[in-house]
Amino acid sequence: MPQTTEPTASLPGSQIGAALKELRDISDLSLIQVVEHLNRIGIKSDTGTLSRIEKGKRRVSAETATALLDHYGADQAKKDQILGLISVDTTRRRRPALWRTHSALITSMHFEPFLTLERRADHITSYQTDLIPGLLQTHGYARHLIALLRPDLTTTEIDALATLRISRQKAFTQGPQHLRALICQRALTRSVGDPATMKEQLEHLLTAADHPRHDIRVLPYEPLIHPGASGPFVMLHFDDSTPDLVCVETMNHSVYFEGEADVRTYTEVYSGLWERALPPSDPRICLRQMIKESQQ
Repeated sequence: MPQTTEPTASLPGSQIGAALKELRDISDLSLIQVVEHLNRIGIKSDTGTLSRIEKGKRRVSAETATALLDHYGADQAKKDQILGLISVDTTRRRRPALWRTHSALITSMHFEPFLTLERRADHITSYQTDLIPGLLQTHGYARHLIALLRPDLTTTEIDALATLRISRQKAFTQGPQHLRALICQRALTRSVGDPATMKEQLEHLLTAADHPRHDIRVLPYEPLIHPGASGPFVMLHFDDSTPDLVCVETMNHSVYFEGEADVRTYTEVYSGLWERALPPSDPRICLRQMIKESQQ
């Protein structure tokens, strides 16, 4: 599993910091001037603290943010946006027990920001070219896959990541979230583990396709290049003030895009690919046929 390029405790924190820095720059105020103002009104701070807030590396309280917004002369719309982001920044909420158990591994991979946002997302859109999406994998499939992709990990670490993946899946399935998954047909035929592992995985997909909050489709093999050939991606959608987010995994990193133009581009590509997919009932027919062939 790749590392993330996101160094902050949370992506909402990054958004808050960037907005506050932009407002300070527009006001033509130095860090020292702003800190002196905060101290005068009874809010203790220093330039190092304010700098970390602007870089998204330190959580800002609603009180401090309000004081900064007033000092910068922000309009009401900007105040509502930033204070809304603060209210949904969940980086200090108690982490799930499994995260705490494997905190050393998760921290070393810089994986917690994505896990936190995944739990908060109201809708997740996934496009996979060669693999089954993580939220639809069985434990056996996940374990074999992680072992293949991360030969540097120990058996214990591989088991931990596989268990964590299944716990994410259970939490997602039991919650109110919606999953829209588009899977290229070759991902269903690409062997991961032994035949029994793949049969179990296909049967699991068939069951998942009947979940009322899952919309799963298969993109048939096409000999011609299409926009999806650039690679898989995941989009997280939120009903609160958090901006939608695109996550693209490379060999060693996960790259996040949260700009409106980037999200719009990926959304348009996904919509085009979705139209090319098999009709809703056909993926089930395809899966049943593949399961039948695996038994022969």
